Amino acid sequence: MPGDFSQEIQSIEQSLAPGGLEWAEALLSIDGLEAEHTGLVRLEVFYPDGHDGTSLTPKMRNALLKLLQLGEDQKKLVPEALFQRALVEFDVTDYGFEVADGEGNQQANMRGFKIYTKGDAFAAAKLEGIAIHGHDLEDTDHVYFSVKYDVSWGELVHVVFKDGKLITVYDDGVYFPKFDDPETIARLKKYSFFWD
Repeated sequence: MPGDFSQEIQSIEQSLAPGGLEWAEALLSIDGLEAEHTGLVRLEVFYPDGHDGTSLTPKMRNALLKLLQLGEDQKKLVPEALFQRALVEFDVTDYGFEVADGEGNQQANMRGFKIYTKGDAFAAAKLEGIAIHGHDLEDTDHVYFSVKYDVSWGELVHVVFKDGKLITVYDDGVYFPKFDDPETIARLKKYSFFWD
């Protein structure tokens, strides 16, 4: 699986269209991150403070490499991760579905959203893009990127990858170095939001 993706990285880097002084975007084709592959996926890169935005930093290039090297074993975890996140949300959130006799909040929400399996959760999640946050990468020794989904049972969530491995599903506005903190990891494990 590991390979030399230097030409692909260079091509992606050259295709980045500035979205402003602090970020840029490009389209790339990557399979396995959505229920039905619809074509190109938007890659967003956010430059660290003070960066001129003309090229990726070495840490950002490394994150892009980890993305391109992402194995099928990690991609196959995405539906399960989204389903586990949905189950926790269904348990603690009242979406207004009537709770039938013998049912709890989670079962009512599963019925209301028609999400009973990881395949259902994956199909109900719209891939919004992939994010590499250069400013976060400057604050850690690890390599992070996230795959963003708009989920039918909530808002935008990030499936977070650390050093090429899926570790959690987190809310929008994520700050990656928080996943270096043992207390954060322990709290997320308690709620089935962290895999290692």
